[in-house]
Amino acid sequence: MKKKRVLSLFCILCLLSSLPSCKKGSLAKQTTLRTEEFNVEIVYKQNQYCYAVASDGNNPTIYTFNAAGLPVYAEDGTNVTSAALTPGMKVAVSYDGYVLETYPAQFSGVAEVKINGSRPNNVDFIAKQLSGLFPSTSPEEVMNWDVSFSGVTYLTENEKRALEFILREKWTNATVTIDPSSETEEESGSILIQVDNVTESTLDLIISVNIGSTEKITRNVHAVLENGCWKMKN
Repeated sequence: MKKKRVLSLFCILCLLSSLPSCKKGSLAKQTTLRTEEFNVEIVYKQNQYCYAVASDGNNPTIYTFNAAGLPVYAEDGTNVTSAALTPGMKVAVSYDGYVLETYPAQFSGVAEVKINGSRPNNVDFIAKQLSGLFPSTSPEEVMNWDVSFSGVTYLTENEKRALEFILREKWTNATVTIDPSSETEEESGSILIQVDNVTESTLDLIISVNIGSTEKITRNVHAVLENGCWKMKN
């Protein structure tokens, strides 16, 4: 009888001693951080905020993240500052797996950014060419602008959506539509960008700006690729 009591007491002690370890394991499982990686291309940067589109070219969503204070790694794995992030760079964003439903969409809980490569800064280049036509952030006080492309295909559909966003940000309170489905209203402005003679290192643009039925500006641009960026040449 005494042996049975000792055995029962021993079993109870073993059970109690195992409880803390089970609880600890359960808590550890609950607090494990979820991490995902998403590949994007930076198309615009304002201060420390990077705006990007999905690298696959089919996703129309524009994403943003604040690069300030984030670990940023170059292609060779070395640590660099967020100043190294520029339009045209392809990066992998490590985040907690959630995207905030804002416009643009925001990556939640970004842990680090890895640079995977780069290509010519197409969106940023076009945005600078168009903004450079006007002396103010509200070009000619026209609040509705339609922008169309002709000639050689230069921007993907998601890059056009990004250009739309950038111009709306730069041209205060203006409404900008890329490739409008209807004709421009009389009080609106229209911009036609003809892209020709595109090679791996050069391209030509003819930018025509119209307000109503009157052509206001025509600009010819010859660009050369230098250090991965399009530079305007005479």
